[in-house]
Amino acid sequence: MELEVPRKRADNICMMNEMRKKVRAEQEQWIDDEISKVYWAFADGIGDESSEQLNEYLNGPFKVRLQSILWEDYKAYIDVTPN
Repeated sequence: MELEVPRKRADNICMMNEMRKKVRAEQEQWIDDEISKVYWAFADGIGDESSEQLNEYLNGPFKVRLQSILWEDYKAYIDVTPN
């Protein structure tokens, strides 16, 4: 009987890790899709150097910050969601 508790806990931890990976992958795809829309909304109207700078910003610090914001929002959501 004592061995069942750790096994269940390990199963729950494994399931939660898989769910987190899935959520992160979905968020990353969403962010990539939206960044692409923003990039193309401006890229055709600006020069090559400016579009390169825009791409570096959107896929660099902007993307990292947006991932952080969405992940924190997700964690806040699951913390208040009843089991």
